[in-house]
Amino acid sequence: MGAAKEEQAKAEATHLRTAAETQPSISAEEEDNVKTACEASIKTIRKYRTKLAEQLKHNREVIQKNTQETHASPSSTEQLQSAQKRYAI
Repeated sequence: MGAAKEEQAKAEATHLRTAAETQPSISAEEEDNVKTACEASIKTIRKYRTKLAEQLKHNREVIQKNTQETHASPSSTEQLQSAQKRYAI
């Protein structure tokens, strides 16, 4: 979801930048509008990039925690072997 909005903002910024470059007789007001739109798009991209980075960090922490818990607890195979030894199965 965030990536789609980021791509949309990038596309809009590119479109506006291209429009500004291809129309040399742009008025000062139009130029300000383009700059404002580009700046808003850049802020949106940075906001979503920050959110994605935070989510990635969180996901890595969860994966690391789950990996540690998995390695810390005995596997089902080890539990089965232990039970077989204990009950001489």
